[in-house]
Amino acid sequence: MSLDQKAECVVAERRKDRRSTISISPYNDLVICVPCYNESKRFQVAAFEKFLNRYTDVHFIFINDGSTDDTAKMLNEFTSRFQRQTVFLNLPNNVGKAEAVRLGLLHAVSMKKSFVGYWDADLATDLSSILDFAKILRDKPQIDVVMGARMQLIGHEINRELKRKIVSKICNLLARVALRQNLKDTQCGAKILRVTNELELAIAEPFETPWLFDVELFKRIGTKSRKNQIFFEYPLPKWNEIDGSNIKLTTIVQSGFSMIKMIIK
Repeated sequence: MSLDQKAECVVAERRKDRRSTISISPYNDLVICVPCYNESKRFQVAAFEKFLNRYTDVHFIFINDGSTDDTAKMLNEFTSRFQRQTVFLNLPNNVGKAEAVRLGLLHAVSMKKSFVGYWDADLATDLSSILDFAKILRDKPQIDVVMGARMQLIGHEINRELKRKIVSKICNLLARVALRQNLKDTQCGAKILRVTNELELAIAEPFETPWLFDVELFKRIGTKSRKNQIFFEYPLPKWNEIDGSNIKLTTIVQSGFSMIKMIIK
C-alpha cells in the first residue's frame, strides 16, 4: 500500500469515528396532536415552522376545535406549507379539549406510528421537549406514558400564577386518589404515549370529564397489574404561563365533580 493510500485510509477512519459520535435519531415514528380553539393570536407560527424544518420526520396533527376566530384559516394555510409532515383536522363545532384531543389521537393511531402525543398550542412547554420524551419511550420499553412535570427545581425556569398553582394542586390531589399514584403534575399539556392495545381501547369512547381527561385516560390505560410501571414524569427545564387561556371556571368545577365520580367508582 502506498503512502497516499495509507493517508486516505487514516482520513476515512477519522471520518468514521466522527460520524459514530453524532447522534441523529429519526422521528418518523412520532405524531403530536395540537388542539386549537381561538388560537389565532397566540399560535407561534415561527416556532412550529422552525421545529418542522429542523426535524423533518416529526408529524403533527393540528385540530381546530370549532374556533370562532381565524384559527381555521391560519391552520389551513400553515399546514398547506408542510403537507408531508402535518394534518389539519377541522371540527365545525366546538367539542371541547378532551374530545378534540381524543379525535386527534384516533387519527394519529390510524397513521400506524409507534408514539402519539398531545401538546398545548400556546407552547408553554417548548417543542424541544418532544425529543426528550421520545428518547425516554425508546430507551425504556416498559414505559407507555411520558408526561411533563412543572416542578420548581433548582435551575429550572417554571413560571406560573399563584391561582393556577392552587388549582393544579387540587387537581393533582384528586388525581392521586383516583389513580392511586403519587403523580406530581397530571395537568401539564405535554404528553407522549406509546401506541398499545390499551391506548386504542382507552380512546375508543369519549371521556366523561371535559378538562381533567388526562386522569381518565391514565385510569383507562393503567390496569391494576401495570399502572405502577408505565408512567414517567419528566421535570420540564422550562415552562411559561401564557396569557389568554380558554379554560373557564365552570369547566374546572364540572371536571372536579367528574373526578369525584371517578374516585367513587
